[in-house]
Amino acid sequence: MRRRLLMVLWMLVVTSATKVQAAETATLDSSPPTVASVAPAAGMRNVPLNTTLRIAFDEALDPATVNASTIQLRDTRGMAVGGVITYDAQSSVVTFVPATLLLPTRTYSATVIGGVDGATIRDAAGNALSATYTSTFVTTVEPA
Repeated sequence: MRRRLLMVLWMLVVTSATKVQAAETATLDSSPPTVASVAPAAGMRNVPLNTTLRIAFDEALDPATVNASTIQLRDTRGMAVGGVITYDAQSSVVTFVPATLLLPTRTYSATVIGGVDGATIRDAAGNALSATYTSTFVTTVEPA
């Protein structure tokens, strides 16, 4: 009987310790997502006209916030480039494939909308990208 009582007490101690440890390691995500990398790289020149834009984030995003309002590619005149936006949740990478070839020798701006108001990129916990992120690149001369 005493042995059984000791066993029950030991199990309670182990269970309680496990719950305390789990509570200590569980944290609330209050950090906003950040852009980890972008390709083509910022300031890159001679980018192929058929390039695909890839934006990697440091954490998982809320897929509902990844759309044409929050991920944009614009030409020198500020005109939006049409295309298809996809999000890979496993790698936290957003891909933008332009609908047509980009124009030669033009500066393009890739923009990820951040901030607290309106349409903005958010992580899975609902934290908004702190500020709008912009990266530019220049396309190559038209192929001969």
